[in-house]
This record gives sequence, C-alpha cells and structure tokens, in this order.
Amino acid sequence: MGRWAAVAALAALVLLADQLTKHWAATLPFNGMPLVGDWCKFQVVHNPGALFGWLPVSTTALVVVAIVFLGVIIAYAPGVWRSRLLTVALALILGGGVGNLSDRIRLGYVVDFVQVGRWPVFNLADSALTVGALLVIWSWWREQ
Repeated sequence: MGRWAAVAALAALVLLADQLTKHWAATLPFNGMPLVGDWCKFQVVHNPGALFGWLPVSTTALVVVAIVFLGVIIAYAPGVWRSRLLTVALALILGGGVGNLSDRIRLGYVVDFVQVGRWPVFNLADSALTVGALLVIWSWWREQ
C-alpha cells in the first residue's frame, strides 16, 4: 500500500470513528454520567470555540483556519514519508481535523463528550489531533 493510501485509510478510520462516537453521544438520553467515579464522566457539550473551548472564535473563522491548516498539512505530507511515525501522525491530524471541521460546517459547533479530571471536555478527533501533534514533537525531538 502506498503512503498516501495508508494515510487516507487511517485518516478515514479516525474520521469514521469520530463521527460515529459523536452521533452515539448526541443520541443518548443521559448526560453527566460518571464513567470512572468523579475522575471521568460522559458529558455532551456543544463547543463553538477552539482549543477545547478555551478560545471563543467565530465558526466561520475556525472553518477557514482549519481548511488552511489541513491544506498546509497535506502540502507538507511528502516531506514526512521518510518516517512511519510522522506518516501516522499526519493521518491522525488529518482524520481528527476533518472530523471537527465536519461538525463545524454541519452544526456550527463541535460535539465533545468525554471529561477526564479537570481537563476540558473532548472527543475522539481532539484525541487524534493531540496524539498526532505529540508524535510530531517526539519525532522532531528524536531527530535532534
């Protein structure tokens, strides 16, 4: 399988899992349910902002920024083929980015539903974006 096909397949899996879990979370009849004591709970939140809701920014601005960001990531992609780690990171970032972008375009907000400790409520796309970014940082750190 070629690198683009591998990236597309993993990104599509992330996107599919993200959209399915968001749909599932949005249709459940309960909210605020503890999953692991008080440490982790199921809490559906409609997040119109950025960075786990910390930055209140207009939906249009966030859509434009996300499209530009995803375009830059795709343009940068051929430079990461030397590393499987960066290829996986790219796929996670693309899948998570498209998942949240899809929510913003369709709904005007992102559906978040997991809260761990004092951390802001998040979703699978946020997790994929975070893990992908950490893999990029780790890869660059290892190269140094």
